[in-house]
Amino acid sequence: AQVAISIVLLVEAAAFVQTLTNLRHIDPGFRPEHTLTMSLQPPGGSVSKERFAAYWARMLDHVRAVPGVQSAALAVYTPLSGRNRGEAIVVPGYTPSRQEDFEISVNQISEDYFQTMGIALVRGRALTANDSQSAPKVALINQAAAQKYFAGRDPIGRTVEFQNGPKPPDVYRVIGVVRDAKHMDLRQAAARFVFLPLRQPQELADRLTLAIHSPEPDAAILPAIRRAIAEVDPGVLISEVITMQEQLDSTLLTQRLLSGLSGAFGVLALLLASVGLYGVLSYRIGQQRQAIGIRMALGAAPRTVAWGVLRQTAAMLFAGLVAGLPLALLALRAADTLVWGLHSKTALFAEAIAVLAAVGLASACRAASRAASIDPAEALRHE
Repeated sequence: AQVAISIVLLVEAAAFVQTLTNLRHIDPGFRPEHTLTMSLQPPGGSVSKERFAAYWARMLDHVRAVPGVQSAALAVYTPLSGRNRGEAIVVPGYTPSRQEDFEISVNQISEDYFQTMGIALVRGRALTANDSQSAPKVALINQAAAQKYFAGRDPIGRTVEFQNGPKPPDVYRVIGVVRDAKHMDLRQAAARFVFLPLRQPQELADRLTLAIHSPEPDAAILPAIRRAIAEVDPGVLISEVITMQEQLDSTLLTQRLLSGLSGAFGVLALLLASVGLYGVLSYRIGQQRQAIGIRMALGAAPRTVAWGVLRQTAAMLFAGLVAGLPLALLALRAADTLVWGLHSKTALFAEAIAVLAAVGLASACRAASRAASIDPAEALRHE
């Protein structure tokens, strides 16, 4: 029973640890290092449409002037923040096959957003300060959206439309394509995104996220950032201050807990299996002490006795594996939503079996050594 339980726990532990390793090696599509984000909410909850662009442009100018700030940008939300906004989109020349094909995630951003977040520009150009409210409406899309709506066509220069009720649709011309980035979950495929200029507000967001890229330590630069924001508007509410690295790590919290707990239980199971095997073998050797003494008195070599103990161990391990492997497979299927990127379940099971066999062999060797060291005369005299 201990062997069966051990193999189940070992397989689960190996699966969770491998999942965590896989997720840590995923390229999120953005640069998490040296990027600080914070949520900004103006007093009163929002800024009027007439002041919106100028208000946030002035905020950015003050933040960018802080020593140590390499780049800064504003967005409605940033990757892995848990926030998202979707809208229906119409792309001339594209015919949707289902309702979901209309849906796309929309983010409003300032210029320098992709530079600040480390998201690569694949084609076209990025936003500039000239993409203002008086200029033609422009947009960027990510690779997933380009592949979906413009497969086989060049998206640069084409248009996307947002329905506006009884009013004419909002039409934006695509000026660039950016690399896909993970947004809600590292395990999910990149969502389709369209990025609209903050200077051409589609809607007035009640709060924005400020992203800052700086090689300076966060604790050193944060007070200066707060002062720069207060110079523009001392009533701005600053919240959710977090680095992108911390944001990335927080998405792995559940996986780290699962890996740690399953790993601890796996080690405990190995320890119990080792102690249990040794205890059972020691008990059997004690019960067979006289028989072993007689065999050795009749000429049986110590290695033959030791080999017999090892065979008993192998039989016990085999019986435990026969009982435990189906249970381990069922447990792995039950945890299917919690594991990710397991390339070979066979290799996973092989590793668990190898570890358990090594622990069983270590316990068996000690018991076998004890059996081989029995003195025949002493064993017979004791009986």
